Amino acid sequence: MNIKNRSNTKSILVVLIISILFLNIFSNFSLTKKIENSCVINHDPLPSSFNWRDIDGLDYTTPVKNQEFCKSDASFALIACLETMVQSKLGYPFYCDLSEAHLFFNSNGTCDRGVNISNCTDYLKEYGVPDEGCFPYPERYCKTPDYDNLSNWTDRAVKIHDWGWISNDVVSIKETIVQYGPVCALINYSFSFLNYKEGVYEPRGKTRGVQWISIVGYNDTQGCWICKNSWGEKWGEYGYFKIPYNSGMITSGRYLHSEDIPDDSTGVIYLNGTIGNLNPDVPVVKIFQPSQGFIYSFLYRGKKRFLDSNFLNERLIYTFYNNLLNRVFKNWFVDVRTPWVINSFWVEVCASRYKRNVSVYIDDELKYNFTGATYHKEIRVDEPGLHTLEAIAYNENNDKSFDRRDFFVTI
Repeated sequence: MNIKNRSNTKSILVVLIISILFLNIFSNFSLTKKIENSCVINHDPLPSSFNWRDIDGLDYTTPVKNQEFCKSDASFALIACLETMVQSKLGYPFYCDLSEAHLFFNSNGTCDRGVNISNCTDYLKEYGVPDEGCFPYPERYCKTPDYDNLSNWTDRAVKIHDWGWISNDVVSIKETIVQYGPVCALINYSFSFLNYKEGVYEPRGKTRGVQWISIVGYNDTQGCWICKNSWGEKWGEYGYFKIPYNSGMITSGRYLHSEDIPDDSTGVIYLNGTIGNLNPDVPVVKIFQPSQGFIYSFLYRGKKRFLDSNFLNERLIYTFYNNLLNRVFKNWFVDVRTPWVINSFWVEVCASRYKRNVSVYIDDELKYNFTGATYHKEIRVDEPGLHTLEAIAYNENNDKSFDRRDFFVTI
């Protein structure tokens, strides 16, 4: 009898122990999932000012870019946030340059329609985005580029753990910026915003458009958000601007009834965590000449500017193409910003980081190879019409990066 009771007691204890272990594991699993899928904020006292451009003397932001003709502001704003998060995680700035074109076009974006930002954030979580050398941003008018990603882009991609909408209020935005990094916000703007130069912008006039931007910091003394735009460095404070905390410019955008603004939008998005190949050992290559908006001729001692790219010009050009040329001439026209060549012109290509050699192609035909940091050579193309210049940089492992530029030969 005693033996039987001891056996029953032993069985009960085993069951209790197993039950406790199971509940403990289940509890920890549930808590982990909750943390990963929600914006958990640390409610420590906030500093009176904070700026990702100055963290103990280091600037974790990246250079301001120009979305140009394309309605790709959502992609630029998200990439601006992600690049800062990558550099912050590694602990040092290294000019992280991720591909806005890859994120935008692979999330079903088109330059004339834009993109649903939720598609972009979901894409970042599932697939990630590679460096610019895998898919450079197109520098001419097009709905989608006529080239594709490098085949090994997944080996160079950066992903996020998660993302979410946060409350559109001052405290929530501040806490998220400090704890997670820059946030992506949708702002409405009037015509007066296009002419913003410096200082804290005071909104006035009717809303004429919306734009996704990144908020990189704040300043309680001025009562403002410090924001990064994607209209180039010639706009605003070298591409940055400031808006008051409660200006009403940050908007959910629901009243616009636009397909690129999700129904559940609060107007502010945070990204949580970075994983993947944060700083791949791949070359960087850029074509500096021929440049957009220039005519190349011996008459001008090399080149002469005929069009200066800025926000207003880009919008006028887009409207002109989309409403007239794109309907009348379809694909028979040349972007007016494409460099024009009257006789010969100088090609300037720069390469850096882990490069072995650089190959220069014209219309997919190999023309030159060089191993230095800069290639600068005068070339002549006799056949009139539109041509493509491409530079491909290789490293010792034959990993490559590329850049492209169109140019138009007149005579």
